[in-house]
Amino acid sequence: MSKIITQKIYDKSWNEVEKEWNDVFNSFFYNRIFQSPKVKKIWWKYFGKGNQYKILVITYSNNKLISPLRVQGKTCSFIGSTDLFDYEDLIYSNYQDMDLGLEKLVNFISNDLFVEELRLNSIPDNSPTIKKILKYLEQNNWQVDLKKEDVSPRISLPSTFDEYLFSLSKKNRHEIRRKIRKLDKIKNVKEYEFFKYQDIKDNLDDFFRLLRISSDEKKEFMNLSRENFFRDLSLELSLQNQTRLRFLEIGNKRVATSLSFVTKGTKYLYNSGYDPEYRDLSVGVLNHIFAIKNSIYEKNKVFDFMRGDEVYKYRLGGIDETISKLIAHKR
Repeated sequence: MSKIITQKIYDKSWNEVEKEWNDVFNSFFYNRIFQSPKVKKIWWKYFGKGNQYKILVITYSNNKLISPLRVQGKTCSFIGSTDLFDYEDLIYSNYQDMDLGLEKLVNFISNDLFVEELRLNSIPDNSPTIKKILKYLEQNNWQVDLKKEDVSPRISLPSTFDEYLFSLSKKNRHEIRRKIRKLDKIKNVKEYEFFKYQDIKDNLDDFFRLLRISSDEKKEFMNLSRENFFRDLSLELSLQNQTRLRFLEIGNKRVATSLSFVTKGTKYLYNSGYDPEYRDLSVGVLNHIFAIKNSIYEKNKVFDFMRGDEVYKYRLGGIDETISKLIAHKR
């Protein structure tokens, strides 16, 4: 008996597919925060101009696959961008019988979109998407190039902060304790997180201030469009209790900050900043240490530093997860 496979294409009204997309996103642990319809919709608001979206919902064997695609000229890619989305992927209800959905998806891209290039960026290597989709792309006469894009260090969190410290090398454990002791000698030190909508709205300006003064690179990165995206994203996700806005304060002055999102037991460290005048106290790293400690207290299972191989991530226990990109051209 053949399996019934159906597809629906949404390219006019995002609202028509949002509930179904959200249900599929929430149903499976391996769907990451950047695959949610709320995050994609905010990105589209600020950066979708000049693109056309094609959201494909494929149903097969009582499972669903959602493919949030954008088309710009002759190129097809995920809705999103590597400067703002650390992870991309298809959205699955589960991985069972996924070949059926992937074959249908590739047939749609190959025959109905009239594109010549396919760019799928930032797919985690623990996702089966890339390995599985290659076969169907080659069957449809695509030349495929698969490359490592970046790394995303992550920590598997234990149940206590002491266990976390003892999971580190002796040298790194000693260095963290030394930094904390040095900070403890200073009077009037506070570290805290906001998670309620109004608190986040009222305190985001300090986040952007500290981010911009951290480095010239971050100052250049945080233009008005990205700032507006960050604001909308932080406030929207706070309505689901997923936003964490953290500060480290010394003498009533905020000296370090970070913005994180929490979902499905993972805390994603999205961006951060600190005051260079307090560099000798390692306030940026300490703010991350306190974020890890709070993540353990919240009983999260993973602390995700996200893309980039900065040294401090490894000193704090990060272990690389590779993310890859697939670029295919129609023969």
